[in-house]
Amino acid sequence: MFSRIRRLATSTATIKMNYLYLDTCSTDDFMCNPVYLTGVHKSNESLRLHTNAVNTTTDKKGYLGSTLFWLGQGSASVVKIKTLEELCHKNGESLSYHSRRDERAFIADSGGDYVVIFHKCHDIDFPFINLDE
Repeated sequence: MFSRIRRLATSTATIKMNYLYLDTCSTDDFMCNPVYLTGVHKSNESLRLHTNAVNTTTDKKGYLGSTLFWLGQGSASVVKIKTLEELCHKNGESLSYHSRRDERAFIADSGGDYVVIFHKCHDIDFPFINLDE
């Protein structure tokens, strides 16, 4: 993901700081904008993040809802697909992929009336949600 983001960062594509991108390959949930996290704290562990776009180290974590994210300097905020699957499966629901349905990419159903739709970003071709909405 980050290699594509870096390549597009020099073109007309823009990585948005208020977007949370769904990354199907990431091993960690990572937030680069602290304004969306609560309970930010120093961890006993640290993360060394190596990507094509940025190398960074952080020992800070915070919560987006009930999900714990690493907080540090980076080019994009990402949630790993495994995190979404676990949140959906916890309530017996599912994460599904719909590539042609109203340009929607992933639909996370976590039960009840709570459904999150990750739309496909046409600039960098990754699913995202706008954290300001």
